[in-house]
Amino acid sequence: MTNPEKLRVVLFCGGRGSNSLINEFLRRNDVSLTLLVNAYDDGLSTGALRRFVPGMLGPSDFRKNLAYLIDLYSTEQYALRQLLECRLPVPFEGEKLAGFQKYIANGQMDLLIEPLRTLFEQLSPAKARNIRASLRVFLDYYENHKPASNFDFSDCAVGNLIFAGFYLEARQDFNTAIKSFAAMLEISADILNISQGEGYTLAGIKEDGQLLVNEESIVGPQSVWPIRELYFISAPPENGWEALERLSLAEKTAWLEAHERHPRLSPEVEAALAAADLIIYGPGTQHSSLLPSYRIVRPHLTNSPAIIKAFIVNLTHDHDIQGLAPPFLVDKALSYMGDPENAGRSITHIIYHHEPALDNQVLFDEKLLAAGNYKTARIMAGNFANAARPNTHNGHLTVRAILDILEESLLGGKPKLDIHLCLLKRDIAENAIIQEAVDLCWEEMFSAVTIHLSSHSALNLPPLPAYMRIEAHNHRDSEDMEADALRKWGSQDKAANYLAVLSGDGEYRLADVLWAAKQFKEASFGVVFGSRTQSRRQFLHTIRYAYGEGTLLYFLSWLGAFVVTALMGMRFGVIFSDPLTGFHVYRKDRLPWPVEGILAGKRSVNTVEILRQLLRANVEIAELPVTYKTFAGFTSPGWRFRRGLKGLLSFLR
Repeated sequence: MTNPEKLRVVLFCGGRGSNSLINEFLRRNDVSLTLLVNAYDDGLSTGALRRFVPGMLGPSDFRKNLAYLIDLYSTEQYALRQLLECRLPVPFEGEKLAGFQKYIANGQMDLLIEPLRTLFEQLSPAKARNIRASLRVFLDYYENHKPASNFDFSDCAVGNLIFAGFYLEARQDFNTAIKSFAAMLEISADILNISQGEGYTLAGIKEDGQLLVNEESIVGPQSVWPIRELYFISAPPENGWEALERLSLAEKTAWLEAHERHPRLSPEVEAALAAADLIIYGPGTQHSSLLPSYRIVRPHLTNSPAIIKAFIVNLTHDHDIQGLAPPFLVDKALSYMGDPENAGRSITHIIYHHEPALDNQVLFDEKLLAAGNYKTARIMAGNFANAARPNTHNGHLTVRAILDILEESLLGGKPKLDIHLCLLKRDIAENAIIQEAVDLCWEEMFSAVTIHLSSHSALNLPPLPAYMRIEAHNHRDSEDMEADALRKWGSQDKAANYLAVLSGDGEYRLADVLWAAKQFKEASFGVVFGSRTQSRRQFLHTIRYAYGEGTLLYFLSWLGAFVVTALMGMRFGVIFSDPLTGFHVYRKDRLPWPVEGILAGKRSVNTVEILRQLLRANVEIAELPVTYKTFAGFTSPGWRFRRGLKGLLSFLR
């Protein structure tokens, strides 16, 4: 079996509110990210573009997210992102527009204004041709329709115009345009429109009867009364919105309900929700970016098998949620999801920034916060704000908290750890090791820690924390111990989630085990190898203590360390600075299953053989520096040479 599949994350988002979360997920190679976005933006230049191309939805939020998803590995990619976000100056007409049209038509740059000229120059010829081809489609449409509609290019985002070209080329199929645009940009995640592309607009009504006639008014300055309801409208009233304004609240509501249209859910979105491991309702402008999306996807949120469905509370108030507390926002979301009491567990967790306090912060009632849950959803309160930009979520802290919740949900609580130690001739040092174990704060990460020693005296044990146990094993040879520990660990259904093996004739730090275990949370490693050679001083110190009594032994060991590393690179195409390390930490759910299968049929298994089998199984292996000390009088040169020769023979198989 190969590595476990990537974690499938579905994120509901708007244009910019989830930027930090998106960036954090993109940094992880163990995540498959899908963004779900609605396209009901109709403000300012986006609204002008929608009116100029009837039936088209708003591309702005897609443009913004596509820009975030561009993998910035070259100057061209940076220029591409800047070009998408670049806004044409005000005014943009006369020679400026003529120069733009001339470049799009034939590539002539002499009249193209800055920064457009520089940005297009930084694109490859192929990428520039693709973008010009899309813009040419839009400009042809402009030339054919400008007598009937005086479209103004001023302040338009270039990315929106490129998207409009893809839309027209796709015969006005909005979702096909998204796919074409994304393919041209070579983005590193999936982005899907919630609906099938029906060209509706948003309208709303507030509790005081005020009409919100488009998305721009929904997100803009407004009265303090809450928004009562949102509607999808295909066309404004025949006599205009002004006539509707004169009616009573009940009459306005009746008209909106009678003229509402329900967008159809995109099949790709339905499939993404059905396959999701984790659903995140991101922060953002609730009544434009998020709540309309929830209405379209219901009841598929309740039916989704996702283990965690986390609602992230906005850090601060927007115009549309001014003065509203988190329970109101959760209630609104659940109502639009079709699960008002959360009976279907459409929201399992509420991620709420508690401290430090922020200006204009969205505040939870302290009694509800102390209760720890709301409508069966668990409240996770903590510090989730970016210290440098307090109105923005800290992507790392927020994603880390959600992934910790997911891990605990999968395991039924915090994980467990088994540590196997073989000290060769240093059994007298066991009490010092146990004392270090007692001093460390394992409970921050683990619910139980079991330490297996080659021998120990129960009479000499210090008082142990409730979560810790000390047990004996019968292995006097460290490599037999590791192979046996792996076999037993892999064959037990209820075995610990993490296994650490420390062996050799020197001393490793248990603190490094705890540090290494935490690194599994940051990437998709299956194993962590602790390198003893990543510090020059430590490397020479170790060899000197192990072989210092013989100049020849010292030289051979020094040379051997480089030879083993070189052979490792030539044989497996992977460089390890210390392939013979005796420090290994394994995470069970990221290894081939059953684990003992990598050792099947092998009577004698050394460290290199285990490494060979892990590499063949495509397990991700990290190498991290660890503290290692040897002590004169306790090292065993003969054991070290036998171990090294076994390793060399394993490399040559």
